[in-house]
Amino acid sequence: MKKFRRVWGLLAALWLIVLLPMGVASAQDVSFDITEQDIVADIQSNGNVKFTDIQTYDIDFMNGAEFKLDYSGYELVDYRVGILEDDGDVRFFEESSSTAQGTFSVRDSSASGIMTFRVYNRASDETVKFYYEYELEALVTNYADTADLNRRFGTNDSTTDVSVTILLPGLVENPDDFRAWGYGAPQGEISLGEEDGRSAVFATVPNRTSSQFTEVQTIFPLSMTPDNPNVENVEMKQEIIDRSEAQVQADLKALEKDKGKNRLYLILGMVFPPILVLLATRFYFSTRRKLNPNPVQLPEYIYELPEDITPALMATAYYRSYPTTDDFSATMMDLARKGYISLQEVEKEKRKLLNIGGEKTTVLIKREVTAENGPLLEDLLYHEKRAYEYILPPGENEITLEELQDRTKKDKAFQKKQYSKWQQFMNDAHIEGPKLSDSAFLKRRESMFYAIFTMSVPFFITIVLVILTVSEFLSWNVLKQMPTLLWAYGIVAGATYIWGIVLVILNSTRPIRSAKEDTQRQMWDGFKNMLDDIGNFNMREIASLPLWEAYLVYAIALGVADKVTKAMEMEFSQAELETGSLGRGFYHNPYIMTSMMRNSVQSSVASATPSESGHSGSNSGGFGGGFSGGSSGGSGGGTSSGGF
Repeated sequence: MKKFRRVWGLLAALWLIVLLPMGVASAQDVSFDITEQDIVADIQSNGNVKFTDIQTYDIDFMNGAEFKLDYSGYELVDYRVGILEDDGDVRFFEESSSTAQGTFSVRDSSASGIMTFRVYNRASDETVKFYYEYELEALVTNYADTADLNRRFGTNDSTTDVSVTILLPGLVENPDDFRAWGYGAPQGEISLGEEDGRSAVFATVPNRTSSQFTEVQTIFPLSMTPDNPNVENVEMKQEIIDRSEAQVQADLKALEKDKGKNRLYLILGMVFPPILVLLATRFYFSTRRKLNPNPVQLPEYIYELPEDITPALMATAYYRSYPTTDDFSATMMDLARKGYISLQEVEKEKRKLLNIGGEKTTVLIKREVTAENGPLLEDLLYHEKRAYEYILPPGENEITLEELQDRTKKDKAFQKKQYSKWQQFMNDAHIEGPKLSDSAFLKRRESMFYAIFTMSVPFFITIVLVILTVSEFLSWNVLKQMPTLLWAYGIVAGATYIWGIVLVILNSTRPIRSAKEDTQRQMWDGFKNMLDDIGNFNMREIASLPLWEAYLVYAIALGVADKVTKAMEMEFSQAELETGSLGRGFYHNPYIMTSMMRNSVQSSVASATPSESGHSGSNSGGFGGGFSGGSSGGSGGGTSSGGF
């Protein structure tokens, strides 16, 4: 028994190995496009029409093709199915219900007049041309004064280039007796000509979409189909021409209406951006001239403090909207200079066996203000008080930056209090700073908004036009007939975008400022230039040590503290520095105050902040031209193509 079980197990495993690839392949997603459809309709003398329909599939993967043929009202005489090879030969398939590769099956629904062909030809990553050949009996109608063929050639879910050739049995001698019209796709073209000594109708429809169809009606002399049994003894030639002409005229009116609509939207898209450019440009220059009618040009270097304001207010008055952690550090330094606190470099506590790569010292901050001595806290501005309370919490007379950081990280209630003080410091400086400079901040922001909006408008308008075109509210086929207007729109859109960039650059490099703001900003820029090039000047001739310590406070906020600190150490002796308000300890390691203070504030803020848990032209008279909209009632409306 065990041997039999092993044998059956082995056979089952081999069977799975054989079937597994087939199962995987059949489960693969079907994906393809029908890129081309070439149809030849060969009219016979008995009124039959032999069709050759070649459909080109661009295949990612498919098991086979499906073709639904609508023959309702007519007799399907014969059919063949195959694949057109690269050498031009057709490899015909055998009709079978086996679903084997290289065969096709047919399902005929006589009630609806639809015959469905399923062609079993599995393919992947290749192009295949499926070939359908069939004949419909007495498809031509012989009226009393003309023969008529009116046929719709089906649809599919792809965007397909379609060509239709209708061959008459012979050559028409009188051109007035041979006419043709196309329907269903405004971008189509139809023409009359000859092929192999026979009169022919040529219809082409590029990019026929799934919502469009291809329909051709042609009339020709009765002598071409003398043996046609499909006869109606009524005169229809003029009625067909009149009906088709009415459709042509309706199409012309619709085309003009569409052109007018498309033209209107393009013109609106061209008019609005230049108006916006003029308004934004006028606002910038007129506001700049109004707020600062007589701008002054100050020297490159300013050697005295431009005005006696706190570093945080200096920053928000002339350089930025809100103060940064550097401005907070500068405020701490200013409090030390004024005598409210003292700063001392101390060793860090040793809490780890290894402290590789970290700072070995920190800053001890002591409270120097008491009820008996020291400056009055009431003399501090609001944002200075908040900074003072931040660095020396209530009940603390001294604390190191390291301890402050640790407490901020560990104590949630303390974190929130610290964050609140930081917010109060930041918001007060944000509000009070611009008041000192007669700031034109709001005008600057408004002008920059206009500049950015001007730069963005061409993109927005283009996107809107594309959306309207894709949604078929506007017609690309109509737009293509207005190349001059399209070029004009492109030039206007490009010019608007470029000028928008120019306005953004102007607003950034030469911003709108009030007269006072412009003058003071130049003074602070000159003061910063002097501090930045401090090694090129005699420091003692510029200012005394107490003044340089005041200048150092602003150097922190201006981002040049390192240069000033080094220059002071080189210019002044150790004894002189120790008599200063900051003490020798600060100059021994000037990076501690800026880096440690910044890290402390950033740590507090981070820990207290909640986390983010077309138409081609008329075909008047039927002698050639563009397709018409609507339909002329051609047979074969249920014909379609697809795959599985």
